Amino acid sequence: MHRIDGPAAAPGGYFTEGDPSVGTPATVVTDDWMNAVQAEIEAVATSAGAALNKADNTQMLTAIRSLIAASIPAGAVQAFARASAPTGWLVCDGATISRTAYPVLFAAIGVVFGAGDGSTTFRLPDLRGEFIRGLDGGRGVDAGRALGSSQAQQVQHHKHVVPQGENGQALFGTTATSLYNGIGASDTNNPRPHTNDGSDYDGPVNAAGVVGSETRPRNVALLYCIKT
Repeated sequence: MHRIDGPAAAPGGYFTEGDPSVGTPATVVTDDWMNAVQAEIEAVATSAGAALNKADNTQMLTAIRSLIAASIPAGAVQAFARASAPTGWLVCDGATISRTAYPVLFAAIGVVFGAGDGSTTFRLPDLRGEFIRGLDGGRGVDAGRALGSSQAQQVQHHKHVVPQGENGQALFGTTATSLYNGIGASDTNNPRPHTNDGSDYDGPVNAAGVVGSETRPRNVALLYCIKT
């Protein structure tokens, strides 16, 4: 494509309507420029698989939308701030879907997340309530993981150093008791404080709601979907 360069084109390849009162001619729209513009428009429409149709004046718009959608490959996973999957996407809910109905997606992810019935269906990833972790790929940070594998929650080995004393309740909660490393409960020189399941920490020691049934960071719930 090129900018207009016919007779009376303004500097830089711009059109001018001219001014007859002072003898300035208007820009001549040449056949080579019009043919170039036509070829550019045709290239957009046909690259999206459309056959030119004189009666359809939306082919350019349709083609642009199609090309944008195709720029996101099948199998891409994205979080959406909406309650349902947009057109061309499926919710990552572990559903079993048809291999023939979604051939492009099946070609992309195969049976990584489940083979379905083994012949006509396959499973989507189930990312409901899950955090995503990057595949290690030989780096050694999270070794031994396969693509699509899940991992249970875990707390890294660690220890807490606390003062010893006759009464560990101030540190360990209202139901804390003391066991002893010596002989029986009468050995008060070697107390070993311990506590219950941790429920005492919710409120009296920490802010209410801090203690619960899992270990997690602050987070926001969004809808994970996969491109078909």
